[in-house]
Amino acid sequence: MTSLLVIDSDILIGVARKDQVAITFLNQQQANDTLAISAVTQLEMLVGARSKVHMQAIDVSLNAFHILDITPEITQAAVRLIKEYRFSHGLALADALIAATVIAHDIPLATRNQRDFHYINDLNLLPYP
Repeated sequence: MTSLLVIDSDILIGVARKDQVAITFLNQQQANDTLAISAVTQLEMLVGARSKVHMQAIDVSLNAFHILDITPEITQAAVRLIKEYRFSHGLALADALIAATVIAHDIPLATRNQRDFHYINDLNLLPYP
């Protein structure tokens, strides 16, 4: 049975940089799950483009993922997370929105930056090699 899994931008960046660990991890997850990204990750990847041609290539590569849009429920969850973790753990806006997305959809998150999310109690954080 296939389930949905959210991939964070840091793994996608690793794949783009030909990081073998990230490539292997993504391939393994893709064999078992339907891969998704937050709309925030989509925007982060596009903002990282070095040219219009590079942006178009990124856009095409992101078509392989189900995009989870920001909804009012996700916005409210992100507000709650910012209020709870901004000062105690330095939770950033993009990370709050990504965490809120996976919490709202009740699906796991795969990220290389475990330290950015590990303290969020109701987050299903997948271990990363």
